[in-house]
Parts: sequence; structure tokens; C-alpha cells
Amino acid sequence: MVMLVKHNSDKVEEKPPAYSEVWRDNRNGNGDTNHSTIRADNIAPTPTVGQLHVSQRNEDIQGTFYIDPSIPRLQKASKKEKRLLGDSNVSFCTRKGDIAINLGTTGSGEKALVVVGTRTGDISVNILPLAADRPRIGLDISSRRGKIVLLIPTSFCGVLQMNTRSGSTTIMPGLARIMQTLKMTAKMKVVQVGRGEGNTRGGDYCEISTRSGEIIVGIVGQDKYTARAGLWQTVGEVVKMLRM
Repeated sequence: MVMLVKHNSDKVEEKPPAYSEVWRDNRNGNGDTNHSTIRADNIAPTPTVGQLHVSQRNEDIQGTFYIDPSIPRLQKASKKEKRLLGDSNVSFCTRKGDIAINLGTTGSGEKALVVVGTRTGDISVNILPLAADRPRIGLDISSRRGKIVLLIPTSFCGVLQMNTRSGSTTIMPGLARIMQTLKMTAKMKVVQVGRGEGNTRGGDYCEISTRSGEIIVGIVGQDKYTARAGLWQTVGEVVKMLRM
């Protein structure tokens, strides 16, 4: 089983060591998958990942990951993977579990592409500070009817697009103060943060989609969201450690 990464803030700016993958087959005798949690390996100070694709059925996915888009894929993606994940460098997908992750970038390359998705679970993503000399980030986050919470740093420069059919979207005050509205309808909200170039080579980009769930977006360290105890609380504690 993979363990949660914990590290001090003075280590954040250091280039993380190579990432080692540890997996556990969590199927019972009937071939079903028990509910558990997948976490990042406890390697100091932080793990660097590239071409890591986690797909689970009932498990929660949790951890802190620094993504290096320059790491090549060792095996050619199948047609199904290409259809579901596109050209993503890293993906975290589960059917019924929750996802709570902290994401940063490292290494070289123009943009780290990440897919985060669950059918019925909740998702919490905190983007760590994006240094000017590191790759930008591109995120595709989706949950059919779960709650999605995204907190971005003030160094995020680009576009946020929020899509929902019958759900709700909440933009918290810290983000509302610094964003520029590009499009605002009942089903789609598109805002610009900073002076990034959006879904291009030079800017950050995040698209959040849900059918009937709730979308909440804000700024790390300024907007406060009271998460339910358990999985999200643990990730909140990690973010606090990063700012200490």
C-alpha cells in the first residue's frame, strides 16, 4: 500500500527525487475490490511522477504528487486509454471512491496534463505553488454527481472552465476578487486568472465538469472550505504543513 507524503515547506522548492510505485492487489476471494485508500509513497521530501495512471473501482485516491511532463510513456496507450485520458501525463480515476490530492509541477516541459475523475465520489484538488521556471498545469476534473473542490494558488495564470447540467457552482471570495469573467451562464462559467494564456502552451488551464454535483473553486490560503472529516481533512492538514 502506498503511504501519504508529508514534508516541510522548506523542501518544496527542492527538485523531488524519482518516484517509486508500490501497488497492492486489494481484491477479495470473489474478485471484488474492497474499499480502501491509495496514497503516495512516504519518500522524503516529495515524489516526482510522470506517466502514472491510477484506475480503481471502490478505492479512495489520496496523496501529494509533483508531475514531470518530460518523463516519456513506456508503453503505448490503448485506444480506450487514449479516448478516456487523451495525452495526459498523469491520471487518477475511480468509480465509487473519493479523490483528495495535492498537485504540483517539476522538471521540464511546457505543461503537465492531469485527468482526475470519479463517477459518484467527491473530489478535492489543491494546486501547489507554480514556479515561473516550472511547467504549467492543465487539469481535467470530473464527477457525475459528487462534490468537486478546487483550490488554486495565486501563481495560477490561465483559465478556469466550470460545466454543470443541473448542479451548482460556487466561486469563493478570494478567487472572485482576482478573476475576470469570460463567460457566465447557468451551465457554463469561464474565468481568467492572472495573465496566462489559458488552454495554450504558455498558460494554466482547468476544466471542471459534473452532471448534478457541486463545484466549489477558490484560492489556497485565502478561501476556506470546511470539508467533511476523514479524507479531505487529511489533505487539508498536508496543505497546512506546506505553508508552515
